Amino acid sequence: MRLLGILLLAMLASQAAAKVSFDPLITDFMVLQRDQPIVLRGTAPAGDTVKVDLGSDTKQVLAGFDGRWKARFNPRPASAQPIDLHASSRSGTALCREILIGDVWICAGQSNMEWKGRQQKPEDLAKARAIWETSPPVRVRLMKFPGQGQSRAIPEKDLERLVPELYFKGNWFKSDVAWAMDFSAVGWWFGYQLQQATEVPIGLVDWSVGGAPIESFIRRETLEAAKGPSPKGSWVEDPTLEDWAKGRVLDNLAGRKTPGDGRGPNHGFKPSFLWESGPARATWLPVKGVIWYQGESNSRSQASATAYPGLMKAMVADWRAQWGQPEMPFLWVQLSSIDTKNYKSQQWPRFRDNQRRLLAEIPRSGMAVSSDVGAQNDVHPRDKRTVGERLARWALHDIYGRKEIVPSGPLPVAASAAGATVTVRFVHAKGLRTRDGQVVREIEVAGADDVFVPGEAEVRGEVLVIRSSVAVPARVRYGWVPWSKANLVNAEGLPASTFEIGVDGG
Repeated sequence: MRLLGILLLAMLASQAAAKVSFDPLITDFMVLQRDQPIVLRGTAPAGDTVKVDLGSDTKQVLAGFDGRWKARFNPRPASAQPIDLHASSRSGTALCREILIGDVWICAGQSNMEWKGRQQKPEDLAKARAIWETSPPVRVRLMKFPGQGQSRAIPEKDLERLVPELYFKGNWFKSDVAWAMDFSAVGWWFGYQLQQATEVPIGLVDWSVGGAPIESFIRRETLEAAKGPSPKGSWVEDPTLEDWAKGRVLDNLAGRKTPGDGRGPNHGFKPSFLWESGPARATWLPVKGVIWYQGESNSRSQASATAYPGLMKAMVADWRAQWGQPEMPFLWVQLSSIDTKNYKSQQWPRFRDNQRRLLAEIPRSGMAVSSDVGAQNDVHPRDKRTVGERLARWALHDIYGRKEIVPSGPLPVAASAAGATVTVRFVHAKGLRTRDGQVVREIEVAGADDVFVPGEAEVRGEVLVIRSSVAVPARVRYGWVPWSKANLVNAEGLPASTFEIGVDGG
């Protein structure tokens, strides 16, 4: 009883010292999702009446026994006119300035999504800097995490942040030179294109971590349902974790005592850890959709690449369920071309094709092809502007109803044979041609033996007619090499996806 009394006095003293505040996700310059109920929350001394002002609208709510309060406001249309957000109680006041109402997009994935504005191609950086000087109504939530941008040991002072509550730290900022330089280049170009086309303020939240496998972004229960229970012992010893990733984890932690649990030490690569650290803490805030650039860390082994489509479907379905938005758009980047010692296997083109196939299996989805803007000897292509703009095409066409915008390059839908001649039909194939006016490259045909041989392809209108030495074609594939020089495009100059397709439904 004495201990209980001490704890109660300590809690009351803490509440007496507390002041009204907003949730850490609510800061100056944020964007609130338009056309959705607006939820605002924070903390105050238990039992306090909290007055919340969103512009000229006011709500009064009570802080609960745990000191938490929540206020709900009616949906609002988009507005680039800044408004202030106030919360006040007997304990004091809190203020968030210059709030906009618009569309909020999540940016997530690994290093190619994390890649900063300052790291993009010089000519694109110069263009972006000129735009940042005008401070367009694109806002970014810049997140920092322990060990960001380094493969060596995480600084000692940051080890305590290896817990979900502290892992991501950041605030909302205007996308001016001071802040956009360090934000995702892909994400920013995507958001800027949307804002220019729709004149709606755009908010971007980045939860990308270099090297992170998809398993890090999947809720624990969902991951176990999709992949099975985790092996006993530390997750770092899981045989499905790539060796390079294990090496990175060991280098980052450097044998030091760190936060963790029965599954092993905490790290950004740990299964479910990034979900718990980022998205799981924001599902109470409505969003417009998600853009995703991830897969390099799941593409090196056949087992990992084979498991990826199932994990991707499980993740998308669960994120939608957790947000309570069953049709939340989900757009991703197909992996680029590359030719290094780490990516010479056939897993890379097959991985790209699996990403293409997911378009038919995940509703309200889109995919930006990036095979033509890869970097031959670098897993980090510098052309992030093209990638962001191609993601924006999908969003504008499918989500914003701009049907005059072509969302993609040619995507195959069917292949049929007449003798040894195969005809492949596409969608988004108006103006089908080769980029350089040369013959179609990287076309192959296989029979029932699954042995592929080179084919000769001719563009006829919106179809591709292919001939080869295979008497009875069974399968056709295109761009099936890690470093692809495939050249099929549509009238917009958008590249065709890597693909493998059965003939006559095979």
